[in-house]
Amino acid sequence: MRCRSRIGCGGGARAPTTARSAASVPVADEVLLVQIAEGDATALTVLYRRHAKQLFGFLQRYAGDRMVAEEILQDTLLAVWCSADRYAGRSGVRTWLFGVARRQAHNRMRVRQLQHVTLDSVAGWVDPAPGPAEWAVANALWCCWLG
Repeated sequence: MRCRSRIGCGGGARAPTTARSAASVPVADEVLLVQIAEGDATALTVLYRRHAKQLFGFLQRYAGDRMVAEEILQDTLLAVWCSADRYAGRSGVRTWLFGVARRQAHNRMRVRQLQHVTLDSVAGWVDPAPGPAEWAVANALWCCWLG
């Protein structure tokens, strides 16, 4: 994931302007995404506070584990921080956020399902059923016996 925002990606933050405007008049989610794309960490905080509860509930149902859901939520916010400039407005911000969360959850769960097993650890696992070679030999013997 390529991060274009300044905080957490090697640059400095711009002065937070969202906190004052959010205190008096609610800022639209679309405006918050523009501010996040410009590097405004306060805008990310406002967006997080607005949507975290629903996102967390969705992620907890998806992952089935509270701790994993919290980690995925953090991954989601990092992805939002890094890709806010790519929000195209083809859907609502909330829909876009849930799409980001779903992709992050899918990626995390896919990685969790992969198990690395060494050949030494499975050397003792022997399948008692005959394999393809044994079936081929048995079939050939059976054909010869009948034939």
